[in-house]
Amino acid sequence: MYDDGYENIYNMDISSVVIETMAERNKERTKMSWEVMDVMNMTYEDEFFDIAIDKSTIDALLCGSHAFLNVAKMTREVQRVLKTGGYYFVISYGKPENRTLHFERKHLNFFVEVGNVSPK
Repeated sequence: MYDDGYENIYNMDISSVVIETMAERNKERTKMSWEVMDVMNMTYEDEFFDIAIDKSTIDALLCGSHAFLNVAKMTREVQRVLKTGGYYFVISYGKPENRTLHFERKHLNFFVEVGNVSPK
């Protein structure tokens, strides 16, 4: 994304090892920021982002303890930091019928659209 002109990118992970490794690997991409943060308790201001991209974070949370509660906390936080009209783009290995329910909960206001990406 960065190399295609989307330079103001915030990257976060709960693992300091991941953040340190990726920051070092991408040090020439100076407009990217790297932060250790818990997706269930983000420190960003309300309505901060135009888009949030979840690259299998939902999958990781669903493998842990208190899975549904933790995903609910994450989606609440994502909704909070997204600007009105913003997009939450989720990449998941789970089946849509096992994921969409998490975005349709009463405490959320997401419009859900499912798409599949298949290799050529």
